[in-house]
Amino acid sequence: WDAHKLMGVPLTTAAILVKQDDALTECCGGGGSNYLFHADQYAHLNLGPASLQCGRRADALKVWLSWKDLGNEGYAQQVDHLQELRQYCVEQINTNPNFEKIAPAPYLNVLFQFKPDHISDESILAKLNISICQTMAHNGGPFVDYASYHGRTGIRLILANELTTADDIDRFLQHCNATGNKLLTEML
Repeated sequence: WDAHKLMGVPLTTAAILVKQDDALTECCGGGGSNYLFHADQYAHLNLGPASLQCGRRADALKVWLSWKDLGNEGYAQQVDHLQELRQYCVEQINTNPNFEKIAPAPYLNVLFQFKPDHISDESILAKLNISICQTMAHNGGPFVDYASYHGRTGIRLILANELTTADDIDRFLQHCNATGNKLLTEML
């Protein structure tokens, strides 16, 4: 369970929940680690042998405090807001002739291509979309990654920040469009 992704808490709050009591100890314990883990009367309290990073365990207090602050309703509102933004983003992509959604977007990942009408070669489009992501990041603009889906490479937007607004989406897409058009003129 990765509270980090959508609950706005640190990465160290991620946890793996399993049914079998000793599954993580068998998987992660590694054996032969007497210098770290001691077979004394407190061994049953030491969660280190059952964690992926030895002494680093899921930081439940941060999740609990956040949940206590926002509650179920607060987190539900955040997820609903992000879903509305995803839908808004998809609508904006669908109305821009230079963009094409290239993968389903049922949750909060939106994968789309900058795809001008006159370019159909996927290898050129892949290079162009990767260049858009790299150029924007290099120039201090939006930092976004790219991904491939069924042989097509595009710009991968992840909506996980509850403070994001529709105006932010508009500015992001305008930046992608402007960067793509600028790169196109340099290519030709």
